[in-house]
Amino acid sequence: KITSGSTSEVADFVDQVYASIVTAGTHKAPSIKVAEAAKVIENTQRDLNIAVINEFAKIFNRLGIDTEAVLKAAGTKWNFLHFKPGLVGGHCISVDPYYLTHKAQEV
Repeated sequence: KITSGSTSEVADFVDQVYASIVTAGTHKAPSIKVAEAAKVIENTQRDLNIAVINEFAKIFNRLGIDTEAVLKAAGTKWNFLHFKPGLVGGHCISVDPYYLTHKAQEV
C-alpha cells in the first residue's frame, strides 16, 4: 500500500495506520504527488494489460484457438504477467489512463 501525507508527521501517521491493517506492507512515498503518480501508472498499466489480453482473445477466438489454453501455456514462462480477458473493474482503474493523458497534454 502506497502512503503519503502533507507533512512528514502526517505521512508517518498515515503509514502507521495502514501498516497496522495491510498485511502485505506499506511504502511511504516521499510526497503526495509521487504517491498519486504511482497509483495512476499502476492503474493505467493494469488497464492496458487487460485491454491487450482482450484483443488477443478476440484474435484467438477468430482463429479457433482457446485463449485459456494459450494463457496457461504462456504462464509457464517465469516473467509472463497473467491477465485474463474481461472487464477492468474498480472505479479509478478505467479513469486513470484518461487522467494521465489529460495531464500529459497540459504539460
